[in-house]
Amino acid sequence: KMGVLENKTKVTTAQEIQGQYVGQSTAKAREMIDDVQGGILLVDEAHNLSNSHFSIEAAKTLMTATLEDKHKGKTMLIFAGYKSKMNAMMQSVDPGMQRRFKGVIEFPDWSARDCVAFLKKLCHDDGLVLTDDAGEHVLKSLTLLRTRPGWGNASDAIDTH
Repeated sequence: KMGVLENKTKVTTAQEIQGQYVGQSTAKAREMIDDVQGGILLVDEAHNLSNSHFSIEAAKTLMTATLEDKHKGKTMLIFAGYKSKMNAMMQSVDPGMQRRFKGVIEFPDWSARDCVAFLKKLCHDDGLVLTDDAGEHVLKSLTLLRTRPGWGNASDAIDTH
């Protein structure tokens, strides 16, 4: 614990932020970022923030809020999503959006072995044991699954669990 941010964290998705009528997205996005003032707002599947007028409205509200004194240098906004889709979203929402995000952390895809190790941990935490034979079977299945579009890394391991 570094003491840099307040202990306020919210995890949401692009779908949860966007409204259903004009102006609602602004209010929802404003409420979410203000609720974590000085903390962290993580928007998962943020690449969906360019899917509609309502989602773009939410993205622009969040982007503008980061420039306000109450948030600038105090509130951390994290957009999580697939790299190519995130780049497209940043370009389509606002040309200046990308420069407002000072850093990008890219997490490499997990290997099938990484997923099996994670699955063994999940089983252990539930008081179960993944036998070596079962682990090898899962490894073969995940190795095949990893070659297909939409590989979900830990999500696929959790679904297997």
